[in-house]
Amino acid sequence: MGYNPNIDPQIDQFFQAAAFRYGHTLVPAGVYLRDYARNKCKLELNAQAIRTCNNYWMSQNSLFQNQSKLDDSLNIDKLIMGMTIQLSEKEDHKIVEDLQGNLFGPLEFSRRDLMALNIQRGRDHGLPDYNTARIAYNLDKIKDMDHFQKLTLHQIDPQIKKLFELYNNSVDDIDVWVGGILETRDNPGELFRAIIIDQFERIRTGDRFWYKNLNNRLFTSNEIKRIENLSFYDILISVTEMDHDDIPINPFQIPSDENYISKTCRDILRKDCCKLKAKENVLKQNCYCAKSVNSKNVEKCTDSKTYDYFNNSRISYIATFTGLIGIFCGIVVLLLYKLHFKQKKQIEYESKCRMSYLMRENTMPIYTATEWQGRKLETKLVIIVLNKRKQQLEVKNQFGNIIRALDFAHNNAIYIPPDSNYTMIRVQHNYDLVLKFDSHYLKTSFFQALEQFILDISIKSFEKNKNINSAEMLKQAITKKDRQNKLEKFFRVVFAQAFHITHIEDEILQIGSKTAKEVIYTELTITEFAEALSMRPDAEFIKKIFNLVDKDKNGFISFREFVDMLVIFLKGTAEEKMKFMFDMYDINGTGRLNKTDFMIMLRSFLETVNTDITNDELETLIHSMMNQVNLASKETINLMDFKHLLSQFNDKLNYIELEFNVNSDGKKRKLHAGIGTIKSTFIGELQKTVDNLYTDLNDIELRVKGKIIVKNMDWKRNTETIDNQKIVEETNKYTDNYWYPIMKYLANKRLQIFWMSLYTTILFLIFIERVYHYSIEREHTGLRQILGYGLALTRGAASAMMFTYSTLLIMICHNINTVLRDTILQYYIPFDSMIEMHKYIAYWALIFTVLHIIGHGFNFYNISTQTADDLTCLFPNYFHATHELPKFHYWMWQTITGITGILLTILTGIIFLFSLPIVRRMLYNQFTFTHSLYPVFYIFMILHGTGRLVQEPYFHYFFLGPFILFILDKIITMTRKTIEIPILKAKILPSDVTCITFAKPPNFQYKCGQWIRIACPALGTNEYHPFTLSSAPHEINLTTHIRAIGPWTTNIRNKLDFSISLNKKLPKIHIDGPYGEAHQDWNKYHVAIMVGAGIGVTPFASILKDIVFKCNHKFALGCQKVYFIWVTRTQKQFEWMVDILRELEKSDINNCVSVHIFITQFYQKFDLRTILLYICERHFQRIYNKSLFTGLMAITHFGRPKFSQFFQSIQKLHPNANKIGVFSCGSPSIVHSIDIACKALNLREDNRTLFQHKFKSF
Repeated sequence: MGYNPNIDPQIDQFFQAAAFRYGHTLVPAGVYLRDYARNKCKLELNAQAIRTCNNYWMSQNSLFQNQSKLDDSLNIDKLIMGMTIQLSEKEDHKIVEDLQGNLFGPLEFSRRDLMALNIQRGRDHGLPDYNTARIAYNLDKIKDMDHFQKLTLHQIDPQIKKLFELYNNSVDDIDVWVGGILETRDNPGELFRAIIIDQFERIRTGDRFWYKNLNNRLFTSNEIKRIENLSFYDILISVTEMDHDDIPINPFQIPSDENYISKTCRDILRKDCCKLKAKENVLKQNCYCAKSVNSKNVEKCTDSKTYDYFNNSRISYIATFTGLIGIFCGIVVLLLYKLHFKQKKQIEYESKCRMSYLMRENTMPIYTATEWQGRKLETKLVIIVLNKRKQQLEVKNQFGNIIRALDFAHNNAIYIPPDSNYTMIRVQHNYDLVLKFDSHYLKTSFFQALEQFILDISIKSFEKNKNINSAEMLKQAITKKDRQNKLEKFFRVVFAQAFHITHIEDEILQIGSKTAKEVIYTELTITEFAEALSMRPDAEFIKKIFNLVDKDKNGFISFREFVDMLVIFLKGTAEEKMKFMFDMYDINGTGRLNKTDFMIMLRSFLETVNTDITNDELETLIHSMMNQVNLASKETINLMDFKHLLSQFNDKLNYIELEFNVNSDGKKRKLHAGIGTIKSTFIGELQKTVDNLYTDLNDIELRVKGKIIVKNMDWKRNTETIDNQKIVEETNKYTDNYWYPIMKYLANKRLQIFWMSLYTTILFLIFIERVYHYSIEREHTGLRQILGYGLALTRGAASAMMFTYSTLLIMICHNINTVLRDTILQYYIPFDSMIEMHKYIAYWALIFTVLHIIGHGFNFYNISTQTADDLTCLFPNYFHATHELPKFHYWMWQTITGITGILLTILTGIIFLFSLPIVRRMLYNQFTFTHSLYPVFYIFMILHGTGRLVQEPYFHYFFLGPFILFILDKIITMTRKTIEIPILKAKILPSDVTCITFAKPPNFQYKCGQWIRIACPALGTNEYHPFTLSSAPHEINLTTHIRAIGPWTTNIRNKLDFSISLNKKLPKIHIDGPYGEAHQDWNKYHVAIMVGAGIGVTPFASILKDIVFKCNHKFALGCQKVYFIWVTRTQKQFEWMVDILRELEKSDINNCVSVHIFITQFYQKFDLRTILLYICERHFQRIYNKSLFTGLMAITHFGRPKFSQFFQSIQKLHPNANKIGVFSCGSPSIVHSIDIACKALNLREDNRTLFQHKFKSF
């Protein structure tokens, strides 16, 4: 038959799911292994067949017998030779037990039933019932079971009858394979025969490449004849090592006289194996075969077994995740250790320096010990000094500063437990000093020295107790916390007594009669008294007032003495206060003060602010003040004269009191002192009430707006005085508009909120798109079915990670951001918030990274429980042999995806842990090093996707754009870093500040307020550190001020100091920058407030220089008014800044800049000292046209600034300003307080002005 293109040659379902499998009836229970004829045709394994059920699946081409692996590897020749001499099972409906219930199954269940699989296969492929199949192949439909009896010529077994009962005795429900196999006798039954004939005919006729199809011209006639003459025997002999007589010519039949085999083989075989039929006559021939194999003469099938696919993955799974957690815990421990070690090393170094200094400077005995501070509290290193001159035991810290002093003038006791190196000293009205010495020898030496010290200072009331153990002693010890709790109750009751404060019921119940008695008999030491007033105990003012208040002169202030002092000092009338102050310095009680006493009074005030004033200036000041009130001719003044001197400030003296019963709106109220209320709360209320001394309108104009009127000497001009709460005129309140504060906040942060919202929206859309894709669109894929929604979550998290980690690069393109901030984009993109945006993106990256890692922890568990065939299908890019089962350690440690995933996890943890604020602050070198690992991180990210575990590489879609921008930015940076710049001049300034002046590189353009990064190769490191430029753009050279607060800054200061002292050449540096900073936008506001604290004045130094330059050259300033607030502990810390301010005052003709200096070393202005200092300041400024404290015309304040009130005053002085820019630079605490003040004012409903805060903290 020729080729017919109309015939469909595909495999029919009836054939492949049923008829094709009729050969299962031929499979024997075992197979022999026979040797070659040249080796005597020996049946191996002692003529024992290998069991079919135990060797169906041949792992690594090995055979098994008696559950033991055979030594020889599988030789297919021996297996073929054994099968050619072995009889197969009959062609019938019976199946050997090796395939029936003992078929080698998968690992999860090692035994299956092949017949059941055949039946299920037909059903899975949708085969109809047996009768329908017969009709399809033009066969008669059967009606009953007798059909099978006629075909098989034997009775149906009872088991088969039971089978039909399963089909409800209906022949119309029989499966095709079941019915077809029951028809089988010597050959396939009529249904299977019809199916097989149909299939083979269609394959032949429909195959265009069939060898007999002459039309395809593939083979010639001779080639076709040659193909037809080629037998299966010829092929086997050609491809194996068998000889021509090792197997019969027809391998599918056993050897016979006609089907020749080697005589050697025939001699070992049986001869009565079969009868061959001729056409009509039955000719008996000799048939040769081996002994028949059945289940009785072979080994038994092994029992079925189950297998857990996660087996052998448990250890690697647990070890991997435990190892990762251990690594992160180790990193945390390492960080804690390094932080502790650095603090300890720094303390030890400073302690060593201080100790060496103390040993040189002190002639008194010095002892070192550790102080026990209380239960669950750390001990601290202290230095004990026995000061005979002061008759005190001084306790100093490692810096040599006195932290407490014990006076032995009163009842004292020392406890010396013999069972330890502890010693406790108990002093009346104080907490106990518990010391632990390093050895018994040091303890004994200290005790002997203390005894001698007590004898030398003639102290008799000193009790010694050696009959106590250390545990009992520590139990009885009064700790500092115990003393503070007692003082807390003391101050609550004192203030309640003085000001009639109502206590809540809970607190009343807590204070019993015993506690009340303790409070009444509590007495304050001078140190505790100084702490109550927030001053130093050695201040002259404290000594004077303490001696005055201590009426019984016992060295302590009692409860009643403190109440009396408060009533007078804080609540009394102006006359009472002035008398109190006068009596403090009327040492002899004569009722008069001479000029010397008056000078001592003023000096006691001025000493707390470290003001340098000569005796001549002080005498001129006193003469001016006394001349103002016609007292210049007097050598002494009495109380009336003193009152007359302060008469102009009588209203202010009256105002300085604790008006707890008056609210800001004038309504009466009572202050409830709750359980948590302490003395600081009351002082805080005091400060809030008395928050401004300058209560007349002219003074506000002078002190806040900056009008310097120093030539008007008319001290007595009439001024309008108003209440403190009415400094700012009333404005309309929008109490009915609930959304007003919220709208103001949104207006203030609109750009940041917009870009963060836009970024977050895009981020979640990317996440949701991937989740939807793998949850819905790929719901029916194999991997999705195995992993469930874990696949969708991990893929969504992976895409979100790609987006976040890619966009992180944009945030650190400093050069590009600096250029763009000068374009129109500055109005639409908040370039000042790049660092905050960088952190915001990093947080999201960390969240999705954790989600990705946890998800894959579950995913790889599920993957590790799949079969080898399923894994091959699910992961076609990962090849493994069919007999190998990939375990968890394979996926994690033997694939590029797994290895890079582990490394990325570790690297991510390292980078994020070293980015913690405390680590960044204290271990800056480690922070920069770990952050510099980002190239390795991105390389691993790229490699991670190249594994194609789940999908094609996807990272480059997110990464390429930001990467190109980042490379361009780095190219710009590298071109600058290669230039060596000489340091032209260096100054070693006080407060560990170093001023460096260096040449400006060619084409270096910058704006005031910008910053650069500096590296110094002479220090042996390539570290770059950021510093703000303190020079102005018009200057020829660049200048920066560096404060030594870390290793690098300290090293460069020492290097420069060494070079200057030896007159050596100064080292060269590399710079990178300039980079944009928020401070450079100061001139974009009509009103700008600049707050510099400590070294944070550096950017404003550049801005103020620029203002001086533009004022001198009559350039127009974009900003109409600048308020500069300088917060410093003392002006001596940054004298170089005073020079800049002095130059500014000379050139600022139009009063464009108002400078306010806050000296924080002096306490808040609420007491009488501030009044007198204020008087001195005003007089001194009128006389010398400068501040008494700074030498400038700038306004000087005492204490920390109250930004909320200050900003509010500025807002009222500029009511038409819609926006006021607030620029700050300093420590995080002061920046935070400024931010709180701005937010509070922005949320006020009666405030229409928007305070926009831009800051830089260090």
